Amino acid sequence: MASSSLIAAQEKFAEKFRRSGATIPVRARKLSEIGIKDSPVFRKLVSKGIILEANKGRYYMDINKSKKAVKKTKTRDFLLFFIIGLLIIIAFLIFV
Repeated sequence: MASSSLIAAQEKFAEKFRRSGATIPVRARKLSEIGIKDSPVFRKLVSKGIILEANKGRYYMDINKSKKAVKKTKTRDFLLFFIIGLLIIIAFLIFV
């Protein structure tokens, strides 16, 4: 599922931001200092406000917002699979 690969990438990014100390605006770093490249995943996290630009070309990650987004995605995925499972059980009971 696409959301699980986004979660994995987001968690890798979070670890890199933590290691570099870029978790608050005054500690924002250039992407090269953090060890990441501009990518579709990076841009998605910026658009969600998880990665923020503190000043020109220097970024930091809002770790709390990142954790909340991961939790929300995992919860949504769980509910989706649960509903699909229920629908399969209902269809089985109706048609068997």
